[in-house]
Amino acid sequence: MKKIIPILSFSFLTGFSCLQAQNRPARELVDNPSYMESANDMLIAATDFGDIARYEREVIDESNMPLSRKAELLIKPDMAALGADERIITLIDSAYSYIGTPYKWAGTSRSGMDCSGFVSTAFSAINVPLSRSSLEMSTQGRDIPLSQAEVGDLLFFKTNRKRNRISHVGIVVGVGDEVKFIHASVSQGITVSSLSENYWQKAYAKTSRVLK
Repeated sequence: MKKIIPILSFSFLTGFSCLQAQNRPARELVDNPSYMESANDMLIAATDFGDIARYEREVIDESNMPLSRKAELLIKPDMAALGADERIITLIDSAYSYIGTPYKWAGTSRSGMDCSGFVSTAFSAINVPLSRSSLEMSTQGRDIPLSQAEVGDLLFFKTNRKRNRISHVGIVVGVGDEVKFIHASVSQGITVSSLSENYWQKAYAKTSRVLK
């Protein structure tokens, strides 16, 4: 029996190492969590791959949000009441049609999307071409004060704690008492969040308008 235990332990460790190798991303890991979208950046990364789940929870975790609150955020705005024009209605209809689509780095289809992929795809429904990088996208519109935000405007965020640059984007779908936006969340996929949430308040960088 004493001879069997070491053999079993070795086999278990070997199998576990192989499993880790299979699940490890091809790109080199970096020691900071982020939503980076360029070809040379990781989506969420850590020196210890096993800690990625922990970083995801720190970066964005809406799992503890009450269902009633989540349902409230997901309600599509009344565009008629907002007096929105036809392009805005088409844009929001397009955006909401992707609710529940899973997150996928560099994805632009219903099988998976990242934040800029989602925004650019939604805007393509009204023939407005936008970059596939949130950083570049942040230069394509006109910056406006958050207090002037309207449905269809873009919110940009700096979600990387070590690199001071735009790394996430969402589309405004609600204004008034709170600003709501639809975006691609790592943990929730395409979903609606509120700028009143502590994480997004801290990560908020600017508001931009791409529709004239």
